[in-house]
This record gives sequence, C-alpha cells and structure tokens, in this order.
Amino acid sequence: MAIKTFLAMSSYIYNKVLTPFPAVNKGKIPSDKECFDLWNKYEMPENIKKHSLLVGEIATLIAKIGRDQGFKCNVELIRAGGLLHDLGKAYSLKYGGSHTQIGAAWVMEETNNPALAQCVMHHVFWPSEIDFNKFFAPLVVLYADKRVKHTQIVTLDERYEDILTRYGTTSKRRELIM
Repeated sequence: MAIKTFLAMSSYIYNKVLTPFPAVNKGKIPSDKECFDLWNKYEMPENIKKHSLLVGEIATLIAKIGRDQGFKCNVELIRAGGLLHDLGKAYSLKYGGSHTQIGAAWVMEETNNPALAQCVMHHVFWPSEIDFNKFFAPLVVLYADKRVKHTQIVTLDERYEDILTRYGTTSKRRELIM
C-alpha cells in the first residue's frame, strides 16, 4: 500500500507541481569545459558522454536556426541543456530514481539556473502545451534527444521504436512513451 501511495504522489508531483514554467534564465550557463567537468564529477559513462555531445550539437544547430527565424532564445543555454540532459543517468542506473529529476537537481545546485534545470528536467516527458514561444529551450533539448539513438542521428520513428523496445516493458510505460 505504501508503494502505491508513493507512486501516486510522485506522479502528482511530476505532472502538477513540476509542470513547465516560463523559466527565468538567471544563474550560470556553463561553458563546454564546465559541462565536461560536471560529466566527470557525476561519473557519466563514455557512451552517455558521446550521446550527450551529439544531442548538444543538434540542440545548438536548432537553436541557431530558431534564433535566425526570430525565436527568442539563448543558444549557449540550449547547448548546455543538450550537453547536461543525461547528467543523472549513471546515478539512476546504479541506484534508481528518475535521471531527469536527479540531473535537474544537480544542474540547479551547480548553476542556480532554473531555465537550464528545466531543459534537463523535461527532456523525456513534456507535461504541458507545446508552445515554442514560451518553452523554446527545453523543447529543443527534448527534440534533439529524440533524434539521437546512442551516437547516431535517426528519424523520430527509429528513436521511438528504440525507446519502446528498451523502456516499454509494461503497457503503462508504452502508453507514456507514446
């Protein structure tokens, strides 16, 4: 009974309390070197580093295109979001927990930047309306992550098939993925 209560409470917190907000970009935006230092501090495995580097590159490219198309965005923030999006992955694989929540907490602690933490927090699941004017940075990081399977750029269909195969272990999980 306690587990069901905990899961219900976690779901409520994730879907209601942690709903995206128009995050204020304040605090630090780490450079590439500072992101790499955080990778090492939080013991990110090499394969996840390679994945994160490619996600960062794609996010940067999209951010530059978006900026050129008139979206208000900070390219450096989006790049850092791409580089740090899986910061909590190694810890969650070893000890459990949500790698997005763990990573976002670490990013917030390290940078005091809610906009950057939001990019990490919401790169797997988007619990709000898709509004690029309000949420450009986290939506770009989410999309960039969905285009990279390990270290290969793939179509969205290929990536979702991969995610369904690896993480869709129950009908509920497959429903959430879709």
